[in-house]
Amino acid sequence: MLRIQLKYNYETHNIDKKIGLDYVKNTNIDSNECILLVEGNHVTGKTANIAVDMIRKKFGDNVKIIYVSLTRDYTYRNSVNNVCFTTWAMMTNEMKELSEDECKKLNINYNLVSVYPWENIEEELRALNSD
Repeated sequence: MLRIQLKYNYETHNIDKKIGLDYVKNTNIDSNECILLVEGNHVTGKTANIAVDMIRKKFGDNVKIIYVSLTRDYTYRNSVNNVCFTTWAMMTNEMKELSEDECKKLNINYNLVSVYPWENIEEELRALNSD
């Protein structure tokens, strides 16, 4: 298991790298192995694409990456590039780009906003209310 931590900074509108892959020394991956990239809440896919780029830079362009997320915004469900497989547990409409009717047809909770226990709830609420 390799740790990468990226966090969207609502003040600067950039992605902050909290934990990169500089600590990884052994970059040998057998041809029958792949890297599983896991994310909690996929909204636009920007952080996942940065993580994919970090992994490819560290392990080489031929590394196979599987990307999964707990939740994923429907509109951006296919926004992560250069992975061999991707899937998710639950669709959301966090960017509010779908109407309530579209959400009903897709069986997506229109009002759901994901906040995980490891997130700072005050920061997440500030970000939600600033839009």
